[in-house]
Amino acid sequence: MGCGALLGAGCLLCLVVFLVHTRTSAVRSALSKDVLFDCAFSTDHRAAVTIQWVLHQKGGLQRPLFTYDGSRNLVEHAADRAKMFLEEIPKGNASLLLRNVGMRDEGMYSCSVSVSSLTGQQAIQLQIEEKPTVSVNAVSLSLVEGEQHKLICDIRNYYPLGAQAQWLRELAGSRKVPDVVRNVIPSSHRESSNGTYSFSQYFLLTASLRDNGHTYTCRVEHQSLRTPIRRSVVVKVRVRSTTKDGQYKEVTPPCTKCASSQLEIGFAKPRLCFSTTP
Repeated sequence: MGCGALLGAGCLLCLVVFLVHTRTSAVRSALSKDVLFDCAFSTDHRAAVTIQWVLHQKGGLQRPLFTYDGSRNLVEHAADRAKMFLEEIPKGNASLLLRNVGMRDEGMYSCSVSVSSLTGQQAIQLQIEEKPTVSVNAVSLSLVEGEQHKLICDIRNYYPLGAQAQWLRELAGSRKVPDVVRNVIPSSHRESSNGTYSFSQYFLLTASLRDNGHTYTCRVEHQSLRTPIRRSVVVKVRVRSTTKDGQYKEVTPPCTKCASSQLEIGFAKPRLCFSTTP
């Protein structure tokens, strides 16, 4: 506090330096983590400090979390899972620790610090973000030409809404941009008991020789991810042929090398291999 004779005899103007500040105005956290809300104050004179933390949520709901009365060195209110570092308050630390955060804790947190007749405030937004878990119902497939198989991609336990998924078709080792699979069917979003969301996408693959050696990849994007999650299925397709009696017989796709127990017919490339065993 600084005072000086500025306005004439017997008249003093006093200047008080008092600041409330934070190093971050927004915090992101996954579920069940502990979150530290940074709040600090500075003043040029010693005085009793009153600190109050309040959570402001949608609909005008306000939830007091912590109240400290410095004039009595007393914690007047402390919500479950909320903690302040009382020994740090004289050093200007008014931060709040909230343990095991959940969906119910999302919102705007206000840190109010009062010294004498002065009050300063900072606001910090808490955003819950939960990364999705992604799985596909196969790692590799070995199909006969014409056979059908449903490929399913499950995207589970993410928050908030907004996850996006695509099925891509790509040739191993190719530098070409993968093709986006059409006719993909998405499910509706499902909400779990902890407030996270899940959904799935699937399509029906009809095996073709053009799919042999290709990879089908489910690619998922979400705001909680720095890079997309990818889960892939490698597809192998076998030729379907018929015998003289009209029965179907599976034959290895065109090959370049045949075992000694096989006959090789090589009038033109690619060569086909037929087994000599019955």
